[in-house]
Amino acid sequence: MDHVVQIAMLVPLAFACWQDLLLRRIPDGVPAAMALAGIFLRLRDGFQPFGVSLAVAAVLFAVLFAVYLRRSIGGGDVKLIVALALGYGPLALAGFLFATVLAGGILALAYLALRVAAPPPRPAGHDASLLRRLWAVERWRAHRSGLPYGIAIAAGAAWTMLPALRL
Repeated sequence: MDHVVQIAMLVPLAFACWQDLLLRRIPDGVPAAMALAGIFLRLRDGFQPFGVSLAVAAVLFAVLFAVYLRRSIGGGDVKLIVALALGYGPLALAGFLFATVLAGGILALAYLALRVAAPPPRPAGHDASLLRRLWAVERWRAHRSGLPYGIAIAAGAAWTMLPALRL
C-alpha cells in the first residue's frame, strides 16, 4: 500500500475506535472510506490484483456473516474487516487477520481481567474527568456487554499498514 494513503486511513480508523469504545457502534462512513481507499490502492496495481482482493473479500464476508448471524461479532465489525480486506492482497490479508485476532485476544484478556479484578463501580459524578467516567463505564460494561472489537480491527490494520510497528 502507498504510505500516504495508509497513514490517511489511520485517521478514520482512530475515529472508529473511539466510537466503538464509547457507543459500541462503528459509523458507516468509516468502512465506506476504507473500502474506497482499498479499491483505489488495488486498482493502481491492476485489475487482476483488484479482482483477487474482491473475491477474497467476498469469501471473507460470507464467513463473517455466518459468524454475525450467531451474534458472535457485530455488523460494524464485519463491514470494517471486509472493507479493509479490499485493500490487501491475500498474503497481506492473512497478516492483517492474524494481527487482528492477536489484538482481539489481548483486548479480551484485558476485559476479562477487568471483569474479575474490579467489582462493578459506583457511578462517576458529573465533575469527574472524561477518562474517569470512561473507566467507570467500561468496568460496568465488562460485566454486561461484548468487546469493542473495532479497537482490535484498527490495531491489526495499523500493524500491517505501518512497517515501523512490526517487531
